[in-house]
Amino acid sequence: TACLLAEVAVRSWDAVRGAYSYVLECAQAENGPWSQVAVSTTSSYIASGLQSGKKYFFRVQGVGAAGPGAWSEVALKMAA
Repeated sequence: TACLLAEVAVRSWDAVRGAYSYVLECAQAENGPWSQVAVSTTSSYIASGLQSGKKYFFRVQGVGAAGPGAWSEVALKMAA
């Protein structure tokens, strides 16, 4: 995807009660377009291959027995 293009970004978030997985999306603009980069059973993700000097926006969504929850607030990561 556009977001996984030599740098590493570690994204972590607060665990959501009842969530058994998390969908992580990334974009190069705050409003998208969004690309799914991971489905994780933990509340962290290591994004590798980010281009130095570029901005990346991440959002996460918990998924539980009742289905997917709301998207988190968008978080900005500047690749060093």
